[in-house]
Amino acid sequence: MMEVIGLLAPAMLGFSAVRCSGALRGLRPRWAAVVLEISLGVGVGAALAAALFLLLLTVGAANRWVVLGTEFLAAAALATWTLRTRKKSSDEEPGASMRARPKWRWNAALAGGLALALLLVTLAQVDTAQTSPNGEFDAFAMWNARAKLLLGPGDTWQRAYSPMLIRQRPDHPLLLSSFVAQAWRAGGDAASPAAPFGAAMLFYAGTIGILGSALVLFRGLSSALLACLVLLANISFLQQTTWQYADIPAGLYFLGTFVLLLTGEHVSGRSRTAALALSGAFASFAALTKNEGIPFLILTLACYGVVLWRSAGLTAAAARLRPWLLGALPGFLLQMGFKTFLAPSGGPFAGPTASQALSNLADPGRYATVASYYISRLLDLGAGFSHPLILLAILAIVLRFEIDRERKPLLITFGIVLTLQLAAYAGVYLTTLDNIEWRLGTSLNRLYSQVWPSFVLLAFLALGVPRDREESEAARPSPAKKRPEESRKRKKKR
Repeated sequence: MMEVIGLLAPAMLGFSAVRCSGALRGLRPRWAAVVLEISLGVGVGAALAAALFLLLLTVGAANRWVVLGTEFLAAAALATWTLRTRKKSSDEEPGASMRARPKWRWNAALAGGLALALLLVTLAQVDTAQTSPNGEFDAFAMWNARAKLLLGPGDTWQRAYSPMLIRQRPDHPLLLSSFVAQAWRAGGDAASPAAPFGAAMLFYAGTIGILGSALVLFRGLSSALLACLVLLANISFLQQTTWQYADIPAGLYFLGTFVLLLTGEHVSGRSRTAALALSGAFASFAALTKNEGIPFLILTLACYGVVLWRSAGLTAAAARLRPWLLGALPGFLLQMGFKTFLAPSGGPFAGPTASQALSNLADPGRYATVASYYISRLLDLGAGFSHPLILLAILAIVLRFEIDRERKPLLITFGIVLTLQLAAYAGVYLTTLDNIEWRLGTSLNRLYSQVWPSFVLLAFLALGVPRDREESEAARPSPAKKRPEESRKRKKKR
């Protein structure tokens, strides 16, 4: 029970932080904005709790009551501040209400299907957790093992990044391990599987919440329900949750980065500044979760800046990038400090030399191997007509594409970032010193899970909005309206 409190307390803290920022103020429908705040709060809370726990470890004060008390006090302080500031300004002032979305008669059926899918998936995940309570190999040998090392007495927590832990990859960031460790510290039992499994389920639920609520706000309820169903159709993505790896948390931070950039285009004033700053923070949280988050942060910054510069000009680009960089700076500095001063380098942790990388890049067989695995792992995402890519292809045929001009630069940014992120993965595979087939076979499906939620978001932002037949007919001009125009044309011809 205490492990659950150790997970929910950071979530409360994160929700309070997001609400206090005012980034989503004014968005409608309000219930969707609140769900988005709660879901984003999962990511913010996990990052804050992990950083707080490591800080308390350095000063020797990371006992159960100090950890929980600090988190609850911080959440209460942020909530109090939010209430005071909300009294001074109306909820509608800083942001803009979203335009009304068309109602679709099948929303109830879609909602029922999604609820059933979530129930079946959750039951399967709980059953899998009972069979393998400690997750798959990388979970209990790396992420959870380092979390247990953080709970050691005295200064032994520093062994979590000891160069002697070759199999535990101590060069990886500590966000997930620290988050699990503080939940274990709250529960008092480091042997309980509730903390790592609960953390995995929290990130999984947060990912669904961010995707669904964001699409309700920016595309409508029908698109949101369809997107969540397509997200759950990815078998590989669902497996990662029960495996307790760091790829689902990394995917949440990728998705949150994009959603907050999108939010920044629909709010104004302080809310826009807060949304852009939170977007930068989410990108830095991705870098603090897995090494793959480092290129994601750099690519997002570069692509967003270039696309803004080309579409809106240098002044507008600088104005948008300034808060984004300020939000990303603390997490980026933490990651760089960890990599520079704490994480082991050289020896088994060193990458290929320049000559080794060039030699591998000159081998055409490696390109064929990478390409074949990229295709085969895409096919492994689902089965039959329920394959998520087949579902997206069908929806593209039925709904077609409907891209808003104002949103087009952001969609281009998202598409370029995701494409270059996959290219960066391919570059690592091409230059790796390990057996390339073993490396691809054991990790590519997990890397796909990182970008999958963001890809689904991009797809449904580009697809048209489902409408009833009556609504489609109502949108067409009536014959009565055409008659005056036709009569005018006839007069002109005469």
